[in-house]
Amino acid sequence: RSYGRLVGYAPPPTATPPPQADEVTLLAVHVADSTETDVHLEWTTVGISPDSFTILLDGETMEEEVFAQECHISKEGLEPGTHTVTVMANGVGTRYELSLFHEDEVLEELIPVEVKKAFYVK
Repeated sequence: RSYGRLVGYAPPPTATPPPQADEVTLLAVHVADSTETDVHLEWTTVGISPDSFTILLDGETMEEEVFAQECHISKEGLEPGTHTVTVMANGVGTRYELSLFHEDEVLEELIPVEVKKAFYVK
């Protein structure tokens, strides 16, 4: 029996492959210790290693080109109340917003890798 040939067959088009997890960096930051005089932050990354880190306090740059995965922030001179420290991973990106409020979708474009942490000064 002859079933003939399938002429003009092409496999169905494939969707654009999803972004690869190994193209991104994730950053986790926590307050390791807080004393009367300073706040000690530590962080770790998963994925591509950043070139360095930048530390901001209340939106103002405190340190650039930090190569360690920790920092101490002096409370001296800080007004009482809540303050925000931002750790930015330089030279890398992520496709995940890591929202506190909704499920993340994988983004098409890379966004900056940064984490904000609040702390309180008495």
